Amino acid sequence: MPPQVQGNTNIVSADQLKEIVAAMSRDSINALKRRYPAAQVSQDVNAANVVRVTPVMVAPNALVPWASVQGQLILQDSVTGQQLVSRGSYGLLDVYNHRADAANYVFDQLVQQLP
Repeated sequence: MPPQVQGNTNIVSADQLKEIVAAMSRDSINALKRRYPAAQVSQDVNAANVVRVTPVMVAPNALVPWASVQGQLILQDSVTGQQLVSRGSYGLLDVYNHRADAANYVFDQLVQQLP
């Protein structure tokens, strides 16, 4: 499913937000593939008998050093509708220090919580 950015998205420019969403899509898939190497990935949101994954980032209210970024991976069984949500909270400075790999860092942490 398409990535979702929630919270205060006004703390970044429109171009930065596009880059963040693209990184979320790419890096969430890559993190899942590293955790589950045999997994098949489909971008077809209407595919049957699949687990739909929605990456979510919740932006902080302000860009201050003590702020945190919330990350989530929402996994939903397309047949039963059951959901599993992996959540984490990460210090803004920790995420910032990963620069171009920030989304990769967050989603690698989140997939480690999955069975």
